[in-house]
Amino acid sequence: MSEHSVAEPVLFNAVIYPNPPISRNGFILVVGGFAVLSGVIGLATFLAGAWPVLGFLGLDVLALALAFSVVRRRARAFEAVHLVRERLTIRRVDHRGRSAEWRLLPYFTRVELDQPAGHLSLVRVRDHTTRVHIGAFLTPRERAELAQALRTALGSAKTLMPL
Repeated sequence: MSEHSVAEPVLFNAVIYPNPPISRNGFILVVGGFAVLSGVIGLATFLAGAWPVLGFLGLDVLALALAFSVVRRRARAFEAVHLVRERLTIRRVDHRGRSAEWRLLPYFTRVELDQPAGHLSLVRVRDHTTRVHIGAFLTPRERAELAQALRTALGSAKTLMPL
């Protein structure tokens, strides 16, 4: 067995997803309930002689369903952070499946987070040539936890570095 075939121990591995906006069953319940309510109101206005209202209520249901579909589709995005002794790899995949990847040297990598962590603060990961923001869709508390866990793992990688 050669030296290159031995897998490096993984020091940190995280896949970060946005919080799902609503489950499939929740989507059906909300849009279905809204459609039933709009149907009842539409029937009442139709019987009262205001039949054009029925079309607008149908457009409201369609707009709600479309908005939920767009948000659910965008929730497919993710970021993967993988650290082994000699490299930190950050891979970002957007909701369309397009990906970008960055590789940083752990010994030179720093993790920064605005203090106190707020809704607009980002986790910044940088080395001497690369700067990447990660965790934009996390809550401030989750960003702080991610930054601390990654700092700890990078510290472990630095102690394993050969002199």
